[in-house]
Amino acid sequence: MAVGQEVRITYSCTPSDATLGEVKWTTSDPEIATVDDRGVVSPLSPGDVMITVTAKGKSSSVDLKVYDPKSGFVTFDTKEKSLLVGEMFALEPHVGPATLQERSLTWKSSDESVATVTSMGIIKAIAPGEALISASLSNGEKAECMVVVKAAFSLIPESLDVIEGESVQIEVNDPAKRLITWSSSDPTIAKVDAKGLVTAILPGEVDIIATTALGEAVKCHVTVKLKPMPQISLGKSSLELVITQTYRFKVKNGQGRNLTWSSSDESVATVDENGVVTTLKVGETVITVKDVKYGQSSECRLSVKEIPTDPLTLDKETVTLYTSDVAQLRVTDGSGAALTWSSSDTNIATVSRSGMVTAIAPGEATISVRDERTYKKGTCRIKVIDRTVKTIRVTPAEMSVTVGYIRGYNLEVLPLNASNAEVDIWSEDPSIAEAIVYDKRNVIFGKKVGHTVIHFATKDRKKETTMSVTVNPPAIETISISYGNLSMKEGDQTKLTAISAPSSAPTPAVTWSSSNPSVATVDETGLVKAISKGTATITARVKDSMLTARCEITVISGDAADVPGQDL
Repeated sequence: MAVGQEVRITYSCTPSDATLGEVKWTTSDPEIATVDDRGVVSPLSPGDVMITVTAKGKSSSVDLKVYDPKSGFVTFDTKEKSLLVGEMFALEPHVGPATLQERSLTWKSSDESVATVTSMGIIKAIAPGEALISASLSNGEKAECMVVVKAAFSLIPESLDVIEGESVQIEVNDPAKRLITWSSSDPTIAKVDAKGLVTAILPGEVDIIATTALGEAVKCHVTVKLKPMPQISLGKSSLELVITQTYRFKVKNGQGRNLTWSSSDESVATVDENGVVTTLKVGETVITVKDVKYGQSSECRLSVKEIPTDPLTLDKETVTLYTSDVAQLRVTDGSGAALTWSSSDTNIATVSRSGMVTAIAPGEATISVRDERTYKKGTCRIKVIDRTVKTIRVTPAEMSVTVGYIRGYNLEVLPLNASNAEVDIWSEDPSIAEAIVYDKRNVIFGKKVGHTVIHFATKDRKKETTMSVTVNPPAIETISISYGNLSMKEGDQTKLTAISAPSSAPTPAVTWSSSNPSVATVDETGLVKAISKGTATITARVKDSMLTARCEITVISGDAADVPGQDL
């Protein structure tokens, strides 16, 4: 707009019926143009100015160019333009006022190696870079447009920062969609796969290169940065120890990191690669831990004192315990909670944080306690002995049992918590009778007529007792079942009977069982029920005996022909 030419600027709002309240107009340069509260702009002198309207915290602006109506002006709608190499663009100028007689423009590029411009304002992108395109009037007025030229074949992004261990995808800008080969200038810093996925390995700088089959190459500059790590800390700024004492520092946030340790005065105390400090003489030193890779460190000032000469006093100097027994040790001189307990041999005796001693195995151990505030020490000698077996008791001491039968007995080893409580059991004549475990019970099994002695003794044979066993002939020598093999149809049932021999033997008391209840079941009376097709073995066992008999059951389909010879 020309100097002296007033223009009213209008605005709109969303929604259109919104209540705006106070509307404020401002100018960026009152010497070039002013604006009143109605939005009327008054141009005063040539130049560029911005007019802004504001209401309820929202604002909008418009750029105005004020020119001298006697000399003229030139402007571009496009202030910045991005082009690919080889592309062209027509930059359209606006020249005024309409009465201006000299309207010829002088076009210029600040860098013709990047972009050129013709007398008609046609821009041609030559090479990647930036060039300022200008159009000037003879009076010196001019307009400018910044042209950014990018390679037609390029990578997106052209540079990036990556944290070590992370992966980032690089995209190819190639309208021709050519086959690309990827490579890294230093794979130890960052590697790239066949699809352009970059993986950062170590801190440093590297170029990721994309190459076409014709050898045309572009690159992305990658800077690999250290992974952010939390600050390491020793957790304390000062520490007091006594001479010859060891102490292990725990480093907060130090797990898995390469740490180095140092002591400012190794004549006072040394520190190893694990952070274990060993004190040597009275004095002070600074213990430092560093993570060189991440540039982090933490310090602790260590004061080394003389060892106190007066010991801690315990309520017991010596204690004798049986294995598995416990004993409570106490400090009697008023020391409080800052006590550290330890055992010279935890295989023999252990001690808790509260001074509770537990006897583990025979032997001797020394329990030590230290006051962490005064560094006084106290000790107690612990002797652990075995709790030996006093008595082996077997009831009954004499037993009669029938051939093929079993009879229970009771075995007691006293005291109940004896350390050598395991007992060996053997028979002087195992062919007559022997001790066995049947159905989780201790029993004597009679095998043939005769007499024998069963022995019960500790492993060291220091404690032993015996049982006298007489085996009598059986009233029942064998048993059988009324059916040897039996076929049944699904849903049928049959009663089985146990038969004893010799014929003079009494009817046996038996227990019944099925090897496959999903095929056939049997109740306590010997009644068999056919459930489903298959086979099952029905067993009859004389109670308190090893005498058994079996019947094989075959269950067939209920649609089959009747099975002859079967009671239904």
